[in-house]
Amino acid sequence: MWLADAVGADGRVTTLERLPAKVALAETELAEAGLSERVRIVEGDAADSLGNLEGEFDLVFLDANRARYVGYLPQLVGLLRSGGLLVIDNVTSHPDEMAEFLEPSALDRPGQRCDDAPDTDETERSPW
Repeated sequence: MWLADAVGADGRVTTLERLPAKVALAETELAEAGLSERVRIVEGDAADSLGNLEGEFDLVFLDANRARYVGYLPQLVGLLRSGGLLVIDNVTSHPDEMAEFLEPSALDRPGQRCDDAPDTDETERSPW
């Protein structure tokens, strides 16, 4: 809701949600807040839904199954416009679960789409 409010009348938010009950709750809350027109909710598993998204995004906020973050990373980077921002939840609150994700090589996994991914170093990937 905060993102939908922040993008303004001309902005759009796309959100992915796996659980039908959460989709229904979000639709109700967005309607009550008058923000439904700004938000597209894609229901389904993110692993499937990410591949169907089109266009470029200014901001991607990742808050999902932490064990799957590494697999999502190349697709998310591919969806960002040049200069876009990738914000990742749980990086500092669950460091043990995020160790593989935070490795600089996370963008260089064989077989994953990361052709357009920028070179990164630990400074650029810092949670701060």
